[in-house]
Amino acid sequence: MDLPPDLPVVCRLLASSRPEELPALTPLLVSHVLRCGGALSISVDQKSKAKTDETTMGVRRLKNHISTHLNGKSPHGRFAAVALVKAAVDVGGWECLRASDSWVGGLLSILQVSQKSTSPFSDHISRRN
Repeated sequence: MDLPPDLPVVCRLLASSRPEELPALTPLLVSHVLRCGGALSISVDQKSKAKTDETTMGVRRLKNHISTHLNGKSPHGRFAAVALVKAAVDVGGWECLRASDSWVGGLLSILQVSQKSTSPFSDHISRRN
């Protein structure tokens, strides 16, 4: 698979933009990510082929940029990263979702969800047992 032209564009925008600018750029960034579905959904078997090295590196760079903003301190960057995670998983499907452990941790930390269940029903369930 050839490198989609939108992949370097979105990586360059994420790398060169200040976090405060990202919410305004989010619709543009998401539209670029949505056009990278082929690259984001490459299976592990296809990634091993020599022709996809450039594409694999581009996808890795995009995922690293998203993770950096997702785990960053700026709420503007985290906002954009949440939208980009959603777009990447939507178009990347199973292959993108399989490798999204760090994104799940970042999303949960944004929501400040602890490991224990904080459900309003957890007390009721524990009393029944």
